[in-house]
Amino acid sequence: MGLLASLSIRKKLLIIPLLPLLLVSYFVTSAIYEHWQQTQAMVQLQRHFEVVADATDLVHELQIERGLSAAVVGANDKNLKYELGIQRKTVDRLLETVEQKLKKLDRSALNPGFRRQLDYASGLFGDLNQIRPEVDHLSVSLNQVLNVYTRQITALLELVTQMATHSDSVAIANQASAYFFFLLSKERAGVERALLSNAFAKDHLNTAMRQQFHALLADQQSYLQVFEQYAGKTEIALVNTMLKDPVVEQVNKIRAVPLGRNASFGIDPREWFQMATLRINLMRSVKTQLGERLQASVNAHSNQAKSELILLMVISVFSVSATFLVPFVFLGAISNQLRSLSKAVSRVDEEGDLTIRARETSDDELGQLARSFNTMLEHLAIAEGKVRMLSQAVEQSPVSVIITDLDGNIEYVNQNFQVVTGYSDTEVIGENTRILRSGNTHPRIYREMWQTIIAGLAWEGEFQNSRKDGSVLWERVHIAPVIDDRGETHHFMAIKTDITESKQQQEQITYQAHFDALTGLPNRFLSLDRLSQLLSETKRRENYAAVLFVDLDGFKKINDSLGHEAGDKILMQTSERLLSGLREEDTVGRLGGDEFLVLLGDINDPLQARRVAEGIIDKFQFPFHQQGRELMVTASIGIAIYPDDGSTPAQLLAHADIAMYESKKAGRNTYHFFTESMNQSAARRLELEEQLHGALEREEFHICYQPMIDLNSRQIIGAEALLRWNNPSLGMVPPDEFIPLAEQSEAIIHLGQFVLKEAMQHAAHWRKRYREAFSIAVNVSPRQFRDHELTQLIRDQLQLLDLPGDSLELEITEGVLMSGNTELEAVLKELHKLDVGIAMDDFGTGYSSLSYLRSYPFDTLKIDRSFINDIAVDSADRELVTAALSMGHGLGLKVVAEGVETEEQLDFLSHQGCDVVQGYLFGKPVVADDFEKLLRREILGIHSVS
Repeated sequence: MGLLASLSIRKKLLIIPLLPLLLVSYFVTSAIYEHWQQTQAMVQLQRHFEVVADATDLVHELQIERGLSAAVVGANDKNLKYELGIQRKTVDRLLETVEQKLKKLDRSALNPGFRRQLDYASGLFGDLNQIRPEVDHLSVSLNQVLNVYTRQITALLELVTQMATHSDSVAIANQASAYFFFLLSKERAGVERALLSNAFAKDHLNTAMRQQFHALLADQQSYLQVFEQYAGKTEIALVNTMLKDPVVEQVNKIRAVPLGRNASFGIDPREWFQMATLRINLMRSVKTQLGERLQASVNAHSNQAKSELILLMVISVFSVSATFLVPFVFLGAISNQLRSLSKAVSRVDEEGDLTIRARETSDDELGQLARSFNTMLEHLAIAEGKVRMLSQAVEQSPVSVIITDLDGNIEYVNQNFQVVTGYSDTEVIGENTRILRSGNTHPRIYREMWQTIIAGLAWEGEFQNSRKDGSVLWERVHIAPVIDDRGETHHFMAIKTDITESKQQQEQITYQAHFDALTGLPNRFLSLDRLSQLLSETKRRENYAAVLFVDLDGFKKINDSLGHEAGDKILMQTSERLLSGLREEDTVGRLGGDEFLVLLGDINDPLQARRVAEGIIDKFQFPFHQQGRELMVTASIGIAIYPDDGSTPAQLLAHADIAMYESKKAGRNTYHFFTESMNQSAARRLELEEQLHGALEREEFHICYQPMIDLNSRQIIGAEALLRWNNPSLGMVPPDEFIPLAEQSEAIIHLGQFVLKEAMQHAAHWRKRYREAFSIAVNVSPRQFRDHELTQLIRDQLQLLDLPGDSLELEITEGVLMSGNTELEAVLKELHKLDVGIAMDDFGTGYSSLSYLRSYPFDTLKIDRSFINDIAVDSADRELVTAALSMGHGLGLKVVAEGVETEEQLDFLSHQGCDVVQGYLFGKPVVADDFEKLLRREILGIHSVS
């Protein structure tokens, strides 16, 4: 006390405020530093969200590339490959943007886990260059495709959540967590799209893929449940609205098919891919809205932090100034410093110039205050630059931004608004937003919008607005009230995105999903849908409907000879002919290839369908003009009537198809109504096809041999090998039933190889044991000549059995020569080099046999049995056979007569110089053991053929 009493007042005044001064300085400096750190953290978080926005867009585009890659691996579709190439360019552009922004992040401010995730995600980007060529060459499995892309997408999503949840704010962290789990649900939807695209392309879903499919559905549901735990009511409402969208319901219907464990799905993979993409686009739209709300929250927290910092700095300045005010009053020595600092503060307040600095004339508290003030101004200048940057970002934003008063009068528009609408800011500021209305948006939407924003809530929806030039544009609009610190709304802000192009693309996708790209006719999907509607309407009216299945005759020849471009033009002209003459309410659809469907409704008599069919037949009696040529293309038609021939679209289409095949069998260029006998015939055909599968392995086939007799010696010189089928269920099946079926599949190749091997083995045995000059004749189908192994098989068998080439004779019909096989001539020449005989079978039944005899190396001519039957009683047949014999001998060919059954026929052929005969007169076709008995008896002289 004595020491204090001895001090002067000036010294006492200096001592009295010392402690408060120290405390104030400490708390001011700590508070400013803490708020400055918070501001810096918010700035870093804003930078994170710039990357998050691009990264989530990259995730979406990678999901599309993954879906297209999986579909290409499953379907090898050229259109999908083209779309995949375009998508890859989009992914590469976004990828480059994300990588550049990631490089700009301040890595020193990131925690080690965050930096490791960043390095891991960056490293995965190189995997794209490895998987893409494998997808292009189809050298990768579906699982490999899904794993590579899913690994990249998951890494991106984990990076996104690391960046999004890197905040001290619980509210922002919850919002970011909800945003992340919604992204995970969207990612699993992308995997599901890719998985089912492949399954539908292959029409098969194996057990592993099915388990993966169920896991994907469970993941999506689980992620949405976690999303609801973190999300607010508005975000949950956005997702619920999306889940009720018709596109989502349609996707659920389609994916219910594999859930039902069907053996065959019957779903067009492109249809699934398009619908799944629409659903993902909906999820992307919701994701964008969630991201915008999250970004708005970050911006709000950032602005609040900056405001608090500025306020704290101002308060700090005045607090420190007040602390020093009393000493400055009494101490003139320090008044100048206070006055300098005061002037600096005043100038900043009046001029707003943050480059002003206070004089730092000492190292005492006032000097420290001046330095703190200068530091504060530096931080404020940085903050102002960031605010200016945000303002420029809004002005240069790719979306339109509008700020209005509470009555909807425009106070601000950004540059993008002016570009999109064509209005300048001076033309719209002060005007009401009604200036933008096109009249195409329902008034109900405007009422809902005003009710929502007046209640203080954000509203989101779509408008069809009008540009200055009167053109209409689609915009997705987000309108939110601008609320002050007192909780009062004083403005509305609208953020609008031009979605005109997206809407047009949606319309195009919808069109492509329902209409044939070449002809513009309804495709199979839309045709069957219209048929369902037609049947419902017909049932209500209690009258008839007709389904006409139209298939072009000979269309494949046009494609093969003139090319697919000419074929496409024929198909387009066909659609025009089918449409002409039909009623407006009738439907013409293209099922695929050269198959068309005509739907007739509201008919009182089924015979009306006959008149339509006859009209169609008549329209195809005129040639098509292509490439300077006149081409005749006719039509075969099958007709099914509702309700007589079926009550469902599937039944009617199947029965019309069966009737169309009857028209084909009847010679084409005609029509048939469906009958039950046709159905039975089709059932018989189906049963034959089922039993034919595996019949060779079950040893149900055997070969019979019919002797061939030399007319000069009246001895057996060979045999014709004839295939027979004895099925346990069907019994003996005639060759004219099972051979055509086998020729429609690879079965004929294996049957032909079986016959050749068996027949040549028996021929080798009989040549060695009974007659050295013995030869075997084998029939060969057109499909066998397309088998590249045919010639090599014969060469190998000849060498293996030590047979000369002339011991084998291949019988071919004109159908082989007319099959369009470009390699036929080369095959015949190779066989000729092996000395294998070539015989024209069924001579006289075709149209061009004479020209073929001149063009190919034939050795034998076989006269068809239809000409031999009546040569004893019909002079015309005798003349034809005589001419055939003369022509064959004139060409140096051996002539064989088939179907000889009487002595009169044999005598006539003998007098005319026929070389060889075969028929029931000499024996029916018998199995190898019985045929060998014939040879043995002939050699022993026990029996001779006469």
